[in-house]
Amino acid sequence: MTIFGDTSPGRRVKAARQHAGLSLRGLADKTGISPSYLSKLENAEKTNPSAEILQRIAETLSLSLHELLGDGSARTQGDLPELRDYLCRKFGVSADKADAIAVQIEETLNIT
Repeated sequence: MTIFGDTSPGRRVKAARQHAGLSLRGLADKTGISPSYLSKLENAEKTNPSAEILQRIAETLSLSLHELLGDGSARTQGDLPELRDYLCRKFGVSADKADAIAVQIEETLNIT
């Protein structure tokens, strides 16, 4: 099941942002992209965003570019972000705290 019902890049960005529970301002703050630019992108007023902009959005939303712009169907383990990076982006924890949490999870799962 996919969160994307529309194939336009802007609509997919909006769907992914909403799915992540982020406001437009929240995504802007995390990506460093202006809220007005994001709004224009989501509303198809900007139709040709750069790869760098899309990459920043995808990383912030813990998605691959393929998921953000492609079919979004399956994610392979190689596409997954590092746990520490994910914890920092998703929950806004410091790198040190994310590292400690990741170690605890890995030890619990015997992945060390």
